[in-house]
Order: sequence, then structure tokens, then C-alpha cells
Amino acid sequence: MVLPLSWRAVIVASNGTMARMNTVHPATFVTFKRWLANQVAREALKRRRDVLQADAVQVLLDKYLPQA
Repeated sequence: MVLPLSWRAVIVASNGTMARMNTVHPATFVTFKRWLANQVAREALKRRRDVLQADAVQVLLDKYLPQA
């Protein structure tokens, strides 16, 4: 599977101003965080956090961007 590397979205600040945000694609983020969580040299607390972050973004992908 080839994952898209970048993601662009318009964000709105609390004061109403807008900006374009460029970041990694959410699916790429999930893949990377799952990879990090499987690194045995990584601290256990960080590994657990990586899993939780990957799970949270995966739920959002499944619910709001099933086509991604």
C-alpha cells in the first residue's frame, strides 16, 4: 500500500482568521506511530502514548475520511 505523504487543510483560529496547514497525511501518521510503538528501544510510556495516538487518529479516519 502506498500512503500519501502530505495533507493540506484550511484551519480557522478562535479569532476567525484562516490559514492553510500542511502536514503529514493522517494515514501516514497512524503508520508511523504504530511503527514507533513497536520499537523495543523506545520508552514504555512513549510506546503506549504512540498506540493511543494512532488509535485516536485511526478512529477519525474511519469515521470522517473512509476514502483516505
